[in-house]
Amino acid sequence: MISRLIKVVLFSLFFSNIFTQTYWVKYGWQVFQNAGDARIHALGSAGVADIGTSISPLFNPALIKTSAFHKLSYTHQSRLAGMINSDLIGFSLSTFRKPINVILLYEGLDQIPDTRNILLDFGIDGIPGTGDPGENNGLLDEGERLDTKKIKYFTQKQFGLHLSTAWDYKKYQVGIGLKNLFHSIGEFSSTGIGIDLGLLASTWKNGKIGIQIRDVTTSWQVWNNGTIERFKPTVTIGLAHSHTFKGTKLSVNGAIDAIMALKVLQLHPRSNGKFGTTGHSRGGTNSLFLADVKFTSKFLKGTKGFDAILPEAAECRMAGFFAEPKLTSNTTLLVVHGGADDWTLAKFCKEHAERIKAPPGKVKIDIKEGWYHVWHAGKKPWKEKMAMTLHDCPDVYIDNNGKVINPIWKEWLIDKYKFFPSEEAWYEAAQNKPRKTFKKIFKAMKKEKCLSRGVTIGGDNMNVYMP
Repeated sequence: MISRLIKVVLFSLFFSNIFTQTYWVKYGWQVFQNAGDARIHALGSAGVADIGTSISPLFNPALIKTSAFHKLSYTHQSRLAGMINSDLIGFSLSTFRKPINVILLYEGLDQIPDTRNILLDFGIDGIPGTGDPGENNGLLDEGERLDTKKIKYFTQKQFGLHLSTAWDYKKYQVGIGLKNLFHSIGEFSSTGIGIDLGLLASTWKNGKIGIQIRDVTTSWQVWNNGTIERFKPTVTIGLAHSHTFKGTKLSVNGAIDAIMALKVLQLHPRSNGKFGTTGHSRGGTNSLFLADVKFTSKFLKGTKGFDAILPEAAECRMAGFFAEPKLTSNTTLLVVHGGADDWTLAKFCKEHAERIKAPPGKVKIDIKEGWYHVWHAGKKPWKEKMAMTLHDCPDVYIDNNGKVINPIWKEWLIDKYKFFPSEEAWYEAAQNKPRKTFKKIFKAMKKEKCLSRGVTIGGDNMNVYMP
């Protein structure tokens, strides 16, 4: 299907180039360039090698084969105090011979002032029809004025469609994306079309290199006044490497993304070099990972990390934290937890915070008595019957060599259920096949009947928490 569309596009572009006058421009496809979620934008150019969601093929069409576990994605952006709003929906289709990924995009900017007719261009004397210097020259000269009552407002809207597919070629994954644009600004409108190419290669263990050629055939916009705008191809190359600590959980990957974001932000010319991070629940767990120099030193030079870290409602017992944590040297850490939280228990985070090796006053913990998980939901607490807890399962802490300390896990996974032939095989599987390894661990927990369901979440404490 896509191959036929591409042939039609190339045919149309060839004949348009023969019979029309075109202009080379830099801007016009912002709905595609600004699109994406916070995660992939934080990766910068490494996003072309990202193994992520159905949004990823927008940055490299070859990534469609890596998004099988996240078939539907939605993102919303609001920028410039709500003046610019954009939405994106991406989903994968597996009903065709080759995988197809579809991304729908929208970006709108409202209340743009139209000042083209407010100049009273009457010349220096300010009287129309006298032919004096400055009259009708299009410039604001001395003696002329602006009529603000003539200001009108218009909107700019862009709608985009991105279709992509990918296939294997030798040791590489090759992808191609077809994109279509509808652009309206005031009384003008245009349609655009273009093609992106992508390549993904696994050139070393746990590492990938991605290459995207955006607008490979030069993308076009044809306006309703006859103007045709063309966009030159651009090439983006990115590298990605995944690092898994032996015996840790998958939530580490989110922390790695945050470290990559920190690296990018620290180099920004408008940055003062100080950054903080926070998160609730899983985000709080990731934030606590970022507070440990044993973790951050694998990705950042030296002992420094984020300047301020505020983890909320983290899972401190099962996440795979170091048993002997040490705070990054420049960090002030405030751990906040609900005292009534029965999903992630406060007492284990209090114990973990007290174990962190840090200068006096650098680590604080605030237990909010009577508060539940998601205490800032904006409504009274409610029961979640299907929410799963692991409170009766063995804890997961790791030593300085990355090995799980609690011997029950070795007993279950190797001796009793024989999911792995040895401890080394277990750790190797955790590094190379973390998803399958976690499924086996989960299966062991089900067999041991240490899983439970049912928690209370919610609360209307935002005004108290952030007055």
